Formats: sequence, C-alpha cells, structure tokens
Amino acid sequence: MMTKIKSKFAWRLIHTGLCILLLFAIGMLIEARSVYLSSQYKKCCLLIVLTIPIFWMLFLFLKTAKVITISNKSIILRTVFQRQEILWAKVKTTKLHGKEDLLYTPHEATTLFLQDGQKHFFSDILYRNTPLLKSVLNTVKTQHLKNQPIDIENIKPYQLKQTSKKMPDYPMTEHSGNFWSTVQGWVPMFFVVIKTIGLKMLLIDGNIEGILVMLLSLMPIAFVISELNYYYLGKHHLVVRNLIWKPYIKVYHLDDIEEVAFDSIGHGSNGLRVITKDFKSNFFPAGSLSLKTWQKLEKSLKKKKIRIRPKYF
Repeated sequence: MMTKIKSKFAWRLIHTGLCILLLFAIGMLIEARSVYLSSQYKKCCLLIVLTIPIFWMLFLFLKTAKVITISNKSIILRTVFQRQEILWAKVKTTKLHGKEDLLYTPHEATTLFLQDGQKHFFSDILYRNTPLLKSVLNTVKTQHLKNQPIDIENIKPYQLKQTSKKMPDYPMTEHSGNFWSTVQGWVPMFFVVIKTIGLKMLLIDGNIEGILVMLLSLMPIAFVISELNYYYLGKHHLVVRNLIWKPYIKVYHLDDIEEVAFDSIGHGSNGLRVITKDFKSNFFPAGSLSLKTWQKLEKSLKKKKIRIRPKYF
C-alpha cells in the first residue's frame, strides 16, 4: 500500500481571509445596487470598478491555496481551478526555505524547481502541518540525490535539544534597542491615553460606549508590544525576550537552528526569523533595534557558525 501524506489547511486563517474579501466585495456590490436605483450612475460605476481588485485578490488567494498530496511516486498540487501531478523524476531540486509572493507580499514558502524550468510553490502560512510536509520533502530530496528508492513511510522527526523555557544560567550578550527612540515605543502610550479616556467614559460619565473604546485601544497596544522583542546570544543558546511583556521567553539551542533570516513581513518591523531543524519557523520582530545592533547580531551569529539567509531585510 502506497504511503500518502496530505496537507492540512490552517482554516482559521483561510476562513478569515476569505470572509474579509467576500464581505468587502458583497458590501460594495450592495452599495452599487443602491446608488444605481437612485440614478447615481457614475458612483455606481466607480463602486463596481473598485470591486474588481477585491475579486482579483480572491482569485489569487484561491489559486495559491493548494491541497497537497505527497506519495512515493509524486506530489499532487490541487486548487479550485486545476490539479497537477508532478513525478519525482521531473523535479530538479526543492528549496525548503525561502520567499514567494502571496497576494503581492513575500511570505515563507517551499518551492519545487522542475527539469523543464518551471517552478511550483506552496505558502507555509496556509498549512497547519507545514513542518511535516517539509520533513517529507527533505526526505525525498535526500533519497533522490542518493539515487535511492523514494520511501516516506518511516520518517523520524528531529528531536530538539532545547526543551526548557528557562533563561540559561550563564553570561549572554544582549542585543536590544532604545524603547523610547522608536515609533513602536510611543504608540502604546498614545493608546493607553485612549484607554484611560474610555475608562473615564464608563466610570465617571456612565457611558457604556467606554467599553468599546477600551477594547479598541487594547488591540493596537497588543500588536505593537508584539513588535518589541530583543535577543540574547550565548555560547549554546539564542534567547528571545520582550521589552514590555517580561514573562515572554523563547529559548533555542544553537545546534537546533537550521537557518536564521533578517526578515520583515509586509510593512511591519524588521526582525529575526528562526528556522529549526524540525522545520518549524518563528518570526520575532524587533522594531527598537538599530541597524548597527542588527549588524552586530549578524556578526555574532556568523561566529557561532549559524547559517544566515543572504537577503538582509
């Protein structure tokens, strides 16, 4: 019986993306119908034109979201619009870590380069079991290079050396920035003021809308705080901490790290992406770090023989 590995969509992300696009499109079409009935033809045409990019984004989203099936024989990529089976003999190489565009924004992706010059990729963010898919593809890649029969039945996951979430108890070099010298440092203070206004509306003025004001102010505060990470680098470990949320800690053993990338997502803060040998990837934005600090961290990582992705931000 042939072993098959299937992808599992990150349904929360996909449903959210589809719902937002559909709601925007449907809302604009309803508004277009309303203004058409009131004889505002120019405004109606404008609204219809504005819905075209939304439907185009929806089309690209459905075109990119592939159902993946991997077997000993081939890999099958299936979307709403087409199904394509690629035999392993036709695959020239597989790039497990890199970037491809998803809705015009570069995201982490896995890319297959074929013998005929074509390439196919899937975006890592769309799947819950991306580490498993990458592990299987890495096994296929290794067996293919060694001219061995493709066998994906008994794949042993990489066992991480670092399992503790405690700060290592030896001296480490801190790589951090000045909290107050950045936009990310001042934005939370602005929304704290907004939250205080909402609290006043609720407790003093008796206005229940104060609850909504407080809730809306918490969202940007949480987002900005998540962008304020910094790093410790020691003899055996890389540690990620947060300038505001002190309990947060993420500890990596250097031997577990496959690759790091000085990265950014969209127009967000620059940060460090850490990819471990079990094919899990985490991005840690650090908006308070200066270019000089990033360069110092890069030199330190190179001294530790950590592989660094060539592209810098």
